[in-house]
Amino acid sequence: MSSVVRELKAGEISLENFCSQLSISVATGKNWIKLGKIKPKSRDNIVYFNQRYVNELKKNILLDNNKALKSRRNKKYVSGNMFYRSYVGDESINLSSVENILDIIERDNIIITNDIIRCIIIECAMQMILNKQDNSFITENSLLRYIKNELKIAKYNDLFHFSIEEKNKYLNIIEENSSLFKVRFRYEENKDIMGLLYISLKSLGDRKTTGTYYTPDRIVRRLNSKLFIDNAIKNKIILDPCCGTGNFLLNLPEVVGFEHIFAMDIDEDSVFIAKLNMAIKYDVSDVHILNEHIKRCDFLNFDFTTKYDIILGNPPWGYSFNKDEKKKLCEKFYSAYGNNVESFDLFIEKASTLLNANGSIAFVLPEAVLNVKSHTRIRELLFKSFNIKYVEYLGNAFDKVQCPSIIIILQKTDKQLSTKGTEVVSKGKSLVINSTRKIDANCFSLLMNDFDYSIIEKINSLKNKVYLKDNSRFALGIVTGSNEKFISNYKSKDNEMILKGKDIYKFSFADSKEYIDFVPEKYQQVAPIELYRAPEKLFYRFISNKLVFAYDDNQTLSLNSCNILIPLIKDVDIKYILAVLNSRVVQFYYDSQFNSIKVLRTHLESIPLPYVVGERQKFIVSYVDNILKSSEAFEIQRTYDIIDKLVSEDYGISDAEYEYIKNVYLNKELFLNTNL
Repeated sequence: MSSVVRELKAGEISLENFCSQLSISVATGKNWIKLGKIKPKSRDNIVYFNQRYVNELKKNILLDNNKALKSRRNKKYVSGNMFYRSYVGDESINLSSVENILDIIERDNIIITNDIIRCIIIECAMQMILNKQDNSFITENSLLRYIKNELKIAKYNDLFHFSIEEKNKYLNIIEENSSLFKVRFRYEENKDIMGLLYISLKSLGDRKTTGTYYTPDRIVRRLNSKLFIDNAIKNKIILDPCCGTGNFLLNLPEVVGFEHIFAMDIDEDSVFIAKLNMAIKYDVSDVHILNEHIKRCDFLNFDFTTKYDIILGNPPWGYSFNKDEKKKLCEKFYSAYGNNVESFDLFIEKASTLLNANGSIAFVLPEAVLNVKSHTRIRELLFKSFNIKYVEYLGNAFDKVQCPSIIIILQKTDKQLSTKGTEVVSKGKSLVINSTRKIDANCFSLLMNDFDYSIIEKINSLKNKVYLKDNSRFALGIVTGSNEKFISNYKSKDNEMILKGKDIYKFSFADSKEYIDFVPEKYQQVAPIELYRAPEKLFYRFISNKLVFAYDDNQTLSLNSCNILIPLIKDVDIKYILAVLNSRVVQFYYDSQFNSIKVLRTHLESIPLPYVVGERQKFIVSYVDNILKSSEAFEIQRTYDIIDKLVSEDYGISDAEYEYIKNVYLNKELFLNTNL
């Protein structure tokens, strides 16, 4: 590879350099070339790009002019400065100041470096210290005046002790970017303005590679309000193992003294800002004390000699461990095994070993920790020794991140998990579980009241039941690698209709206006052909929080937003399974157990299905046939309601319970194909 680089001429960019600038893998770059998405130049068998082409491509991606690359690019790539105003809330008096900083950077085309970021942060910190000491005093160019010995920061001088080399470097930065240091900041209690500056200046790509998502102020305050409910926490020893810039610490109640606060993070700049935040909030000027309480270190590999009463924060999600790190972590942590090394699982496990008796863990986590199979091991550990005191479903809580999240507060009991007394909040509604429920590490199902739970237990207790697990075949729809290239809006003699998730309705699908010339070897990912061409199969919407299944006996093709299920249950007609999976009862079960925005195979495989054969099955299938043949909206709705009631009876659901379930979905989209 190095020999090729040496042969490149001035202004020529190698494929590796190209991929690095766009933060994509070389494999992705090669695939883009293969699909014609990017067009390199070549000479003497050397593939190269020119910088002008790369710059133009990056610009087009940012402006949405190249949607093909924007939709398929590596998720670690997002360039440019981003303003995360939700981090501190719209009520912050410093929002306009942060916006001014970003506007100046864009206007003057300033290339952001870590040194520039640090200078801006120090300028902000100095202004806030002076403003806190005298709220009528608002200044600018504090850093410049400090370096020139024209300004003193009283007891904080040791905190801002710069070397001669740093002073010269900072002076050059201020001279070259003077307008950045004329922006004024004011002190705000419990507001992480320096953190907002930092995360707005750093690229989103840097954060994703380390699994870092900075927690919005409203979520931090929500967690703290549920965790610190009385003055009993006054002398509790608190640790934030992934403190970032210190947002959780800034929002601790006033009764918590700094002597009881400890924190750490692996990011040097974040730790620096966290120390500044604590120095200002608690009037701590002793650098040695700050360094003792807030450290730059790796929580997972740090040897602790003390225990804590409360461990709180937002641990990293999806940290990209390398192969050697994974191997060591698998040896050290029970929740790490094989390729399943998820950073937030490890943080929970490590935190669980550092608590005093009756201590608490309070984390912001992906909702997947409650029910996704890959997190079963961490649930096993929690099941043995913890109770869930509080869980709040937040939905997609982070800017630009499609990942449902939760606040969870766990209390160490050294006993098997009990649900009694757990408070659950979702969509603004709160409930307290008043019963000890049957629960295990396979799934922590909490999003239901006690009556809902009684219905779920009735479904789980069904005597004659069967599961799709080991009794079915699943397949992904086709992943072309470039729909723009392979999908046509015109029918020809050589192509055929292909379905997307949006085309699927309960029982039937709408004819698509998109077509494909089916040549499997050209596509990025294809399931075994016999699954697409099965005599009978079911389609279902993959990206959906509703179960929507359609019947196909025409060997129709589908894209990867429309997956395939072929039930193989002895003596059970595929159309009966179709009726069951489309029922309100199964949707009720699915919602209470999984609350997922994707219909996952593992979830479908765990749903109990009535094992109904003989005349009863034929009777229900006859109604399915009727709905498949019908083209009238009223008749489709009427037939669906008949099928739905029959399925509820097969589950043993009483009339009162069925009416309750129907009311849950009253005025909600049923996804019936009534627009024929």
